[in-house]
Amino acid sequence: SLFGLASDARGLAVSEAHIAAASGRRVHIWSTAGRAQRGIDLPQDATAVAFAGNDRLLVGRGDGMIGEYALDGRELRSFPGHRGAIVALATTRGATALVCGDAKGTVYTWDIASGAGAGSATVPGLTALAITADGTGFATGARDGTVMLWARNGRQLGRAMRHRGAVTSLAYSPDGRVI
Repeated sequence: SLFGLASDARGLAVSEAHIAAASGRRVHIWSTAGRAQRGIDLPQDATAVAFAGNDRLLVGRGDGMIGEYALDGRELRSFPGHRGAIVALATTRGATALVCGDAKGTVYTWDIASGAGAGSATVPGLTALAITADGTGFATGARDGTVMLWARNGRQLGRAMRHRGAVTSLAYSPDGRVI
């Protein structure tokens, strides 16, 4: 188990300075050297996590809310709109954009600084998300093995690609040319 974390961990995120893992109604935080930091207690189960820079954490919850938290546990704001449990979150390296998806397949993109929505898409069976480094596009993966590419505004780009089996995670190469 990761740093003694129970087997019910639902999400993992890594920044240059920290590691975070969601487990039940708590997000555990460690330094990258392995030292436990203060955790974040939540009103609902945490289902996904992503860092927004080195000093803020985005936490998706079972009630469909996404909270932005300081690492000391203070909730800074929330990103509303989802009607199902959050299944995936991804941010740009510079923490300028967020893409998030729920169990009903609704995907939203956000400008993190302003909190403004930038687009939406629907992906049945959504299981995974990745966002380009510049935030202009994102990729979705689904239980049926479908991978789709999207513009930030939610317009599908090209044809769906098929993978054998469910897509459980996605990542872009640093240059955004390879998924």
